[in-house]
Amino acid sequence: MRSCFASALIVALALAAPDARADTAPQRILVEAHGGWTVIGAKNPITGFTPGLSGTYLWSPSDKVRLGLGLDLNVILGGAPRRTGILGGPTARLEVVPWETPFALSLAISAGLGRAPVCTVWPEPICPQFVGSFPAATISGSYLTESGMFAGGSFSARWFHTLIGDTASLEPSAFIGVYFERK
Repeated sequence: MRSCFASALIVALALAAPDARADTAPQRILVEAHGGWTVIGAKNPITGFTPGLSGTYLWSPSDKVRLGLGLDLNVILGGAPRRTGILGGPTARLEVVPWETPFALSLAISAGLGRAPVCTVWPEPICPQFVGSFPAATISGSYLTESGMFAGGSFSARWFHTLIGDTASLEPSAFIGVYFERK
């Protein structure tokens, strides 16, 4: 997953060079607030509301494709202090506008740096906090209005590699935000 993030970042930086960007397509700055539900692990899962904020700068190599780099911050509210975590860090994003409508599809890869709770699969679970990088891949769809707002839904899968084993999380969420365009 880390090599996917590095590859996406290199491709985004290479394609976002000033001479590769179309002069007609505007650059965008996105500011987004999202909320979802996280389920970490299958046996003895940690579940909780996950609010977050993100900001992304998008370059447009064409009218239909946007590449972006940004920052993401998420808080996992698992109901008890030992089941609470915070993840954030850099994000690489590919956004496609497939039709002549204001609907966009996105794929994002994020580093997920921070601390996260993961429970053991033992009958009496222990839920320690782990610090590290827990990368995630996110697919999303959004509707952009002409007034500079957008809303949509996303689905993320995050990988947790810890001392007590490997597990994953699934994170469906909804988001709303604003965007600013620059020519």
